[in-house]
Amino acid sequence: MKRVLIADPDLQRAQAVEKILLSKDLQTTVTLNGKDCQLEASRAPYEGVLLDFATANQPAMSVLKYLRTNYPQIDVVITAGSADDLREKGVDVALLKHVGVKDVLLRPFEESVLLACFDAQKSLDPTQALTKEEEVDGGDTDFDRLEITDF
Repeated sequence: MKRVLIADPDLQRAQAVEKILLSKDLQTTVTLNGKDCQLEASRAPYEGVLLDFATANQPAMSVLKYLRTNYPQIDVVITAGSADDLREKGVDVALLKHVGVKDVLLRPFEESVLLACFDAQKSLDPTQALTKEEEVDGGDTDFDRLEITDF
């Protein structure tokens, strides 16, 4: 099951997003500021983070840098009130995507758009092998050379 970390300073908005994600069988954790988001990301494995650009107690760009540096496998989706909110901080969508943000959602966004951000994520169960193991017959001397014709 996919785990999504939600970081939004507005509790009502965070709970509304959480309700949507829970309805699609995603596990969620809500934090109200950037510092708690970083702390929670270090406690448990997450496949995705929904990070509001107006996050308090730690700027969103600092949280993003922390996540990209320490957990590059996590998909980060930024939410913002408008493109103007981003521009006021000297940031645009192209820059966010360049530094590793999977997507940027401007409010109000459709439920289907939110779900698409997390449905497309890869979720591999580490307990399942990708291919079935096979025992190979032969000794080490049979496998010490490859010829181009072997391919």
